Parts: sequence; C-alpha cells; structure tokens
Amino acid sequence: MGPLFLPLSSIDRAANARVSIEFIQVFGSGGSGGSGGAVAAIREGFARALVSYFPVAGRIVKSVPGEPMVECSRDGIWFVEAVVDCALDDVNQHARSRRCSRPEALGRLRPAELHPRLRSAGRVHR
Repeated sequence: MGPLFLPLSSIDRAANARVSIEFIQVFGSGGSGGSGGAVAAIREGFARALVSYFPVAGRIVKSVPGEPMVECSRDGIWFVEAVVDCALDDVNQHARSRRCSRPEALGRLRPAELHPRLRSAGRVHR
C-alpha cells in the first residue's frame, strides 16, 4: 500500500504555518540509572501519539494541481539519543536569561548507540 495524501487545512495552507519543529530535550543522568527512563517515555509517547496523529509525521509535498498536501508515508519522525560530558546547566536551553557558560559543550553532543527498536534510521515507527 502506497502513501496516503491528505489536503492541508486552510490554516496549514498559510505560508507562515509551514514550519519544521526541531528541538533538543536535555535531561540529567539521574545518577547511576542514567536518563534512559525519560528517553524511553518520550520515545514511547511519540510512538503512541503518531498512531492517531500520523499526519504530524508527514511530509509537505506539492500535488499535481500545485496545491501542497501532506504525504503520510509511515516514515515516522527522527528520534536520536545523544550524550554529552558536561554539567546539565551548560546545555540548559530553557533558561533564556542565562548564556551557555560552555558553548563548546553543545558541539560535543554525540549520538549514543541506538536502541534496537530505533536502528532503522533512528525513526519512531507505529
């Protein structure tokens, strides 16, 4: 079965509404247990939510008449786990009033070994 194509709503057709949302969630290690619980909860939450809201993970494409549509191809979303060797405060993106005291720490974010369920290009699948 091929991808499903859905028309955009009138709100979504507005040029300023077509945005890609990219974000970094930062969690402390939580001691010897690591941050695996938080990462697993987010991963599972995305997987459950995308079953009902699968167009959110779609790609905006042009249809034959030239109108943008959402291509729902079951590709999922990108989900990458990463680790960094610095203090949580050094990468806190939520505190707008503070500057990162070690900006070079952000460049040291590196992918951790992918969870077995994520090895297919790091995507969350339904």
